Amino acid sequence: MIDEFMKNLKKMLASFDMTKEEEEEIIKDYEEIAAEALNAGKSEEEVVELFGAPADIKEALASMYPQKKKQDDQNRFVAVSPFIALTAFILLGVFLDAWHPGWLVFLAVPVTAVFQGRKKKGTLSMFTALSPFLAITAFFLVARFTGVYNPTWMVFLGVVFFAFLHEKTTWKRTVLVASLLLSCALYLFVFFSTESVLLALPAFLIVIVTGILTGNILIGVDGLGNWWERGALILGAALFVLFGYLFNAWVVSWLFFLLLPITSIVTRKGAHPPFTALSPFFALTVFMLIGHFSGYWHPGWLVFLIIPVIGILERS
Repeated sequence: MIDEFMKNLKKMLASFDMTKEEEEEIIKDYEEIAAEALNAGKSEEEVVELFGAPADIKEALASMYPQKKKQDDQNRFVAVSPFIALTAFILLGVFLDAWHPGWLVFLAVPVTAVFQGRKKKGTLSMFTALSPFLAITAFFLVARFTGVYNPTWMVFLGVVFFAFLHEKTTWKRTVLVASLLLSCALYLFVFFSTESVLLALPAFLIVIVTGILTGNILIGVDGLGNWWERGALILGAALFVLFGYLFNAWVVSWLFFLLLPITSIVTRKGAHPPFTALSPFFALTVFMLIGHFSGYWHPGWLVFLIIPVIGILERS
């Protein structure tokens, strides 16, 4: 009976607008009361009666915490964001001929979802989740208007920077951030001094070694899936540097990093054929290749329509 009561209590707490810590503290209080009552020889039925009627508990909570608002409006906005993005994209393309980098407005779709899902978890958590999209936007805007793709690609290291800020130990966090900044500074110095990417890249061994020594970069065997993902990351990074350096194709070689999420989707256990999950990566790759090598950003954007089409077919 106590287990059932605690289960219902957790559901009740979930309906109130409180922090995770407050919720856990309330549950802990009830668990301590139950433990003391059982040790005193009371039965589970008596313990539940001691807790009081659920209606009384809910009324007491309502006097201290507001009820959570329904997420319908927020979810509705997330749902219509693809159509808003498509409209903005077409307007930018038709009136400003900005098909590229106008396609970046499509990033508003995942950004909206991330913002709605993370804003209550703290500023750092939200910016960490948004950092990949911010990096992509910054990379293409700066590179588009300056023509400098290297070392503009370093904006992606902002994702690593925010990840390091989540380290709970102060000295580790300080050392990791410092090593990242030092690696970036050394890379830029060597690159602008020698104009050689291959000579400059070893600078990042500083942050890699620091990550290993602090335990933030782990090397081990956790299963085949993880090995596939590690291999995809290493292969993607190698191809990114190789194609970017040999063919000066930094603008499209970043697509090799998509090997990591693609591999993760394909190798996850128990997944159905992940055509819908893979379709955004396929569409983005085709769109970038068509746009970059032929200049047909319009009507190349139509390839994104394959995403809802595959979703409909897979559901049916």
